[in-house]
Amino acid sequence: MGDCEAAVLAGIDIFMVTARKDWMSFRTSLLDSVNNKTLPISRIDDAVSRILRVKMRAGMWDKPMPSQRILAGKQRILGNPDHRALAREAVRKSLVLLKNKNNILPLSRDLNVLVAGSAANDISKQIGGWSLTWQGTENNLSDFLTPLPSRRH
Repeated sequence: MGDCEAAVLAGIDIFMVTARKDWMSFRTSLLDSVNNKTLPISRIDDAVSRILRVKMRAGMWDKPMPSQRILAGKQRILGNPDHRALAREAVRKSLVLLKNKNNILPLSRDLNVLVAGSAANDISKQIGGWSLTWQGTENNLSDFLTPLPSRRH
């Protein structure tokens, strides 16, 4: 977290730091920079003001807390077959191919396709922390399809 001060001064308002040791290091670095007066508190105030302004414009204070909303805690409804079918339809309708040379799309089931790379079957590289649970730690591979097995279906 050594570049924390430089990143804040460069205009970063929100840091998504996960592991306890990392956010504790981040916090210490940030506080040291403010206390040493190498990072003006006015810059922190500016970042906080912008973050809160966006949240206010989004109506976050007008709605009940997430834990009090109608579907709170009902994760079993997420990823049900109807939702997955709708998600697949959205993907099919929103995929962009810049040039369909030789009419490659739609892909034939008989076509051999190389799916390669470290993310081919790694769900964390596909969705990272933006998943059903914080950092996806409560999910398992059966919750999602990565490019590799999805090509097999």
